[in-house]
Amino acid sequence: MLLTEMKKIFLFIVLLVFPGLCFFAQSSIKEDSINFFVNRLNWNSFGMTGNYINQVFLNEEAEKLTQISVDSIERFEMLLKEIEIEERTVSVHLILSKIFEPQKKTFKQSNILSVNGSDGGFIFSYNGLSWKFDVARKQYSISQNEILKIKKYWGEKLLLLSR
Repeated sequence: MLLTEMKKIFLFIVLLVFPGLCFFAQSSIKEDSINFFVNRLNWNSFGMTGNYINQVFLNEEAEKLTQISVDSIERFEMLLKEIEIEERTVSVHLILSKIFEPQKKTFKQSNILSVNGSDGGFIFSYNGLSWKFDVARKQYSISQNEILKIKKYWGEKLLLLSR
């Protein structure tokens, strides 16, 4: 009989404590997930369709940052810290646009001709942010002015959302 009472008490304690432990572990996992996926953002975190209507899209890992359920302002702040890193700027802008401005999807592409008349590269623009792709060097680039412009834009948006 004493053993049965001890089992009941033990079971009661486990049921009382276990849900709290799960809650703390879960919130830690969410933050770790965000940090993991943010640290992996780069020029390969997005792509563009090349059919009749050109569109930009996020890859599977970057897309997860739009779906992780944390406080919107907290996620906004975490992403905004990364926007100054050149290889993350476009991806962060795309993620923030998808979360906070899903109705706004303005994408443009234009060609840059080289001196000999062949494709030198492309200029892309999405919701006010422009970046380039150099065909010869096979790499993206973005000007510091564009980075500062979009950082200011999202910084002002954060102020409005946090009021």
